[in-house]
Amino acid sequence: MAKSYRGGIPFARKYAPPGGVAKYVPERIFLSLNNGAECTLNEGDEIKKYEKIIGASENSPAVFAGVGGKVEDIYRIGSRVDITLLTDENAEATPPFDAPEKGISELSECELRELLLERGITPPQKGRREVRCLTVDCSASPYNDSRLFICRSFPEKIVLGAKILMKLIGARSCNFAIPRSDLNAAECVYGAIPKKSEMFKVVLIKDKLPASVPNLTVSAVTGTEINAAKDVFDSGYPVVSPLLCLACYRALVDGIPFCEGYVTVAELGGEVDVFRLPFGAPLKAVAAPRENERVIRAENLYGAEISGETMTERTEALAVMPALPTKEGVALECIGCRRCTDVCPALISPIGIFSALEKDECAPIVLTAAGCFECRSCTYICPSDIPLAESIIKFRRDSGLTAVDTDGGDTDYYDDTEVTENER
Repeated sequence: MAKSYRGGIPFARKYAPPGGVAKYVPERIFLSLNNGAECTLNEGDEIKKYEKIIGASENSPAVFAGVGGKVEDIYRIGSRVDITLLTDENAEATPPFDAPEKGISELSECELRELLLERGITPPQKGRREVRCLTVDCSASPYNDSRLFICRSFPEKIVLGAKILMKLIGARSCNFAIPRSDLNAAECVYGAIPKKSEMFKVVLIKDKLPASVPNLTVSAVTGTEINAAKDVFDSGYPVVSPLLCLACYRALVDGIPFCEGYVTVAELGGEVDVFRLPFGAPLKAVAAPRENERVIRAENLYGAEISGETMTERTEALAVMPALPTKEGVALECIGCRRCTDVCPALISPIGIFSALEKDECAPIVLTAAGCFECRSCTYICPSDIPLAESIIKFRRDSGLTAVDTDGGDTDYYDDTEVTENER
């Protein structure tokens, strides 16, 4: 259960922030424009840093160049447009945006939304229910230390950016959810909160709480159970990233468009670097795997291997890991992160059951598997893509553990599509 502190945070430990940020400018960047975007550029055109490439539409933000250079190629197929830009680190930059004519507090929600779209930011949509709490998700994992780097490095801008988003979606309060393992980040954010303010508070949460499942973060912060199938905005508890808060502040106060971000790269030897990259930068330029290695990318969902992908506003971190042996194309090697156990609402060990099933040791785990809720959180969070839930669900059905329909037509367990042998 999370514990919040209003009158101060009892820090027993402090952790030093990372050793700085390396600004990396790749030789080329590859910008994929929104479908239907009208590109007015031509091959050979010179581009300034922060220059607008595509204007904003009703729901799509404007696109800006995070670095100056020359248009090398424009690829069109159907409504899709991809631009290849040869970069020039010394290229001239466009001047910053002017401050809004009205103060931020005087802008209507519609005006604020349009202003953010014009400066490259996709603002969150307002939920159907009254928003009582905006949760800034700063969950920790081996792959996304860049979130906490942002909190440590720009706490004042994060707090003010969160205030902008609160106005946009009508939130009454804001919780900064920070893992217990990074008290330094929590202290920085707490120090940036205005004194005697009841609008903000810092909440310390479990270290391994998965950022890719926002409802679990909300449940830990508020003590309220949020169904994984329900959108957290519609539940009245939106979750946004610190990077979005920082982008809002920079766009409206500093006049800098949202066209670059931060990415953490964790190497096999334990070294961690934080890079500032323009959107469209090839990610393998900063995390190049060697033989028998793979690169994992943290972008909303864990466990996605990259192959020539580029930096986007959703990219948070990369981790270089050993290549995994596969069985019929599915990675089966556990790395011992214990995330499946941490997220399991039934408090069982999905990897323990899976390992026993692989060894045909079924008898001792019948009662344990009977407690499975079939929520699939373990498979969802597993960085090795092990089909934990699918194997447990198949075992439950094969052994008759899944209850049949009752007289009223309801089932005792969540009834899902039957798992076939090929899906296991």
